[in-house]
Amino acid sequence: MLSACGNLDITNTNQPTAEELTGSPSVAVLAPTAIGIQTQASVDIGAQIQQWGIYGREGWNLLGNDPRETGEEISGPQDPGGRAGGEWAGKYGAIRTINAYLAAIENASMPDAQKAASRGFAKTIKADLLHRLAVRSGPTGLPIDVDRPIDAEPAPLVPTADAMKAASDLLNEALTDLNAGGASFPFAFVEGFNGFDTPATFAKFNRALAAKVLVHRATFFQCTACWTEAGTADRRVVHHELGTPGVAQDRRLLRLYGDGRRRPEPGNRDARQQSVLGAPVDHHGCADAPERVPEPALESKNVWAQPVTLTG
Repeated sequence: MLSACGNLDITNTNQPTAEELTGSPSVAVLAPTAIGIQTQASVDIGAQIQQWGIYGREGWNLLGNDPRETGEEISGPQDPGGRAGGEWAGKYGAIRTINAYLAAIENASMPDAQKAASRGFAKTIKADLLHRLAVRSGPTGLPIDVDRPIDAEPAPLVPTADAMKAASDLLNEALTDLNAGGASFPFAFVEGFNGFDTPATFAKFNRALAAKVLVHRATFFQCTACWTEAGTADRRVVHHELGTPGVAQDRRLLRLYGDGRRRPEPGNRDARQQSVLGAPVDHHGCADAPERVPEPALESKNVWAQPVTLTG
C-alpha cells in the first residue's frame, strides 16, 4: 500500500487556520475565507424556506420520516434545540467567521482599496444574516453583540427593532467601504453572484438589502422615516394608498413592483384579509385597488405597495 503512494503530503482543506488569520494574512490566505463566508451564509437557505413555510402554513414536508415536521412545527411544543433553535446555529456560525475575517483584514498585507472592498463585502453579508435572524426571532429578541471571547458573558438579547436598525447601520457602513473598494475584489465569488462581483455592482446588492430591511422596519416597527430612506436606498419612491404607514398592527406588504399596477400576492387567504380601507377582497386575497397609482408624477420605474390588515 505504501509503495503505491509517491507522496503522502496533501493540501490542508481546512485552511486557513485560525493562527494564519490572526497573524498577518496575505491575500491568498484571506481569499478562501471570503469564499467560505459566501457558502456558509447561504448553506441553510433550503431548510429556512421549508421551516418558515411550515410555520406559516404555506408548505408541508410530506416525507413523513421526521415527526418534527408534523409535531413541533405544526402543533408544538417547540424544542429549544430543534427547529426553533436550529435557525440560529448556521447564521451565528457564519457571523463568527465574518468577525474573524474582519479582524484579520486590518492586519493583512494588501492595499487599502482591497481592504475596503473586503470589509464592505463582509459587513453586507453580516447585515443580511442579522436581518434574517431578526425576522425569525420575533418578539423574543436576539443577541447582536456576539464578537466576544469565549469565556465572556453571553451577549444580551435586544429587541427585534434594534437588531434590524443595527442591520441597516451595518449596510450603510458597508456601502462606504464598497465605494472605496476600487475596481475588483481580492477573491472569487461562488455561483449566484454573477453580475454583482465587483465593489461597484455588489454595492447595488447592498442597496437592495438595505431597502428590504428599511421596508420591514417601516412596516412592522412604525419607522415612518424608513419609507423615505428605503426609496433613497434603491433610487425609487415607495408609495401606497394611505401615504406613510401609521401605527396599525399586522400591516403587511402584498407586493412591490415596478410598473405601478396592482398585482395579487400568491397564496394569501381570501376571507381572512381585509383592506385597511375596508375594500372588498378579491379571489386572490388582494384588496381591490386602483389599477394605477393616482399620482401623475409617478414614472414607470416607481414602485407601489398595497398594505392590508390581517383579521383572522
